[in-house]
Amino acid sequence: MMLDALFSVALVAAFGLHVFSLPANWILLGLFALAAVTGSHGATAGVWVALVLVAVAGEAAEWLLQDREARRAGASTQGSVLAMVGAVVGAIVGAPVAFGLGALVGAALGAYGGCLLGEMMRGVSFAQARTAAWGALRGRVGGMVVKMSLGAGMLVFMVLRLWGA
Repeated sequence: MMLDALFSVALVAAFGLHVFSLPANWILLGLFALAAVTGSHGATAGVWVALVLVAVAGEAAEWLLQDREARRAGASTQGSVLAMVGAVVGAIVGAPVAFGLGALVGAALGAYGGCLLGEMMRGVSFAQARTAAWGALRGRVGGMVVKMSLGAGMLVFMVLRLWGA
């Protein structure tokens, strides 16, 4: 019972790592695996496969939504790739700001800046580059929301599983 409470608190804390743009859903899986090893729950192979697929879907959504929205807004492959690079760099640079909340903002602004740079390097007009960059930013934010929502579902499932519900 005490171990279940500790794992529940650890899972909630791990979910909070989304704020720092860290791989929180994968850390949730690791903690849930540790809980299984200690005997706190007995998840079937089907449960594990489902949880891994949800975590993969979250990662895919985060990147694919950014790419899709950037391209829908007119971004090239170069702009889209630089948006992805910019999102990573922005998250790292923004992490120390506002107790880590800057990582989320940094990722979104990095996607914008990376796409804008990529499109400007191609020689398109600033207006076209800005439109594509806004698409990258919208997609990044949407992807983060989907990933965090899937993580929230994983968290609720895992905590309920720990407590036998």
